[in-house]
Amino acid sequence: MPFNKDLILIFSLDEYRFAIDVTSLVEVTDSLEISALDSFTGYVGNIDFHGKKTTLIDLREKLFIKGRGEKDTPALVVKVNFDYYAFQVDFVDSIVEEKSMKQFEFPQFILKTKGLFPHLYEWNGKYVAGIDTNMLFK
Repeated sequence: MPFNKDLILIFSLDEYRFAIDVTSLVEVTDSLEISALDSFTGYVGNIDFHGKKTTLIDLREKLFIKGRGEKDTPALVVKVNFDYYAFQVDFVDSIVEEKSMKQFEFPQFILKTKGLFPHLYEWNGKYVAGIDTNMLFK
């Protein structure tokens, strides 16, 4: 099932491209002051997002991408239900119209994280995995 939104934001982690629908995006920020968090798997710490304590997750770990990103990279702040979350990305590539891109359905049997990637897109000759932010923060 597609995101049913008009615009998606494409971002990079290492050589991989991902997309989220812009309706869940609150802000792209480049200044993060991370406070410590108990060592929960998949979480980096908390950030102060306009006076609101916001959890910063390790998207690389959640998506099974090895290694760590740079500290001074952009972060995407998203709203899922009533909660705010943030995750760092290597680069924000573009915001594009979803309907202008080729879409492919992911076969369910190949997914490690069922439902997390509802679509695969082709953009500028590269594949982009669409992330369902509601599934990301379950």
